[in-house]
Amino acid sequence: RCNMARYKELRQRLEQEIVEGVYRIGDKFPTDFELRERFGVSRHTVREALRALQEEGVLERQPGSGTVVRAMPTRDVYAQTVNSLDELSEYAADTVFDVRQEGLVTAREGLAQLLGVKSGGRWLRLAGVRRFRAEGRLASWSELFVAEEYAAVREDVRKGGGPIYDHIARRFGVLVSEVEQRVSAVKTPAEMADVLGLEPGEPSLMVRRRYFATSDAPFEISLN
Repeated sequence: RCNMARYKELRQRLEQEIVEGVYRIGDKFPTDFELRERFGVSRHTVREALRALQEEGVLERQPGSGTVVRAMPTRDVYAQTVNSLDELSEYAADTVFDVRQEGLVTAREGLAQLLGVKSGGRWLRLAGVRRFRAEGRLASWSELFVAEEYAAVREDVRKGGGPIYDHIARRFGVLVSEVEQRVSAVKTPAEMADVLGLEPGEPSLMVRRRYFATSDAPFEISLN
């Protein structure tokens, strides 16, 4: 089972309350102490949840006056924690990943924001198309990012299919403890439109999955 970090549960609960109008734009937000008392969580959990909301631009800390609601949470994004890897493993088994681009990249500001990681980190990037194994039908354009310290897994990916996190587990002993899935509506980028058989700018869905072990930083990220 992939357990959600407590601060992510709290962040989603607070986002929902803002969407529902419990706290409106311009309202003063409860203090750290009030949130700890209400939800029975630690100071660290509250601080991490509030930090995430501040990074999204939902909350703003104002010296001398506390925390204020500044914007609504993004509503065209659906986020969840995947409770089992079985479904993801089945998808990987049912599809063939045709790697067309491969190499180490540095996550500059734009890419870092897309991946939800700190800027400046190095990642192994594998990009290409996924097709359903049985009928050869196109499933998605996929980009997989693996933290640089696990980049040697590219050798295992070349030899056989299956989920990359399985290869990382076998080679490095790193096991998935949590998968965070985020689904959003996007305009299809021009460089991917032709591959997908779409017109540039046509609507499509982007699914971002971030795979965590024991730390707060993901070791693998996929964009589909």
